[in-house]
Amino acid sequence: MIRLLGVVAVIAFAIWAVRRLLAAQRTVQSDDIDTDELEAAERAVRDADGPDDGDGDADWGPGAPRR
Repeated sequence: MIRLLGVVAVIAFAIWAVRRLLAAQRTVQSDDIDTDELEAAERAVRDADGPDDGDGDADWGPGAPRR
């Protein structure tokens, strides 16, 4: 029984290690990012109006008081 548990533990560790190595290889490379497009999107978000668009419903979400 102990030997079986040891074999299962070794197999589980091997699967974990292989999946971790494969995940590291799938990360996004910096060459794949269009920095001009990213900066334009960040500017658009910064320049956009906030949640208060004048209708008075700026306080929303969890914990907001009911009206």
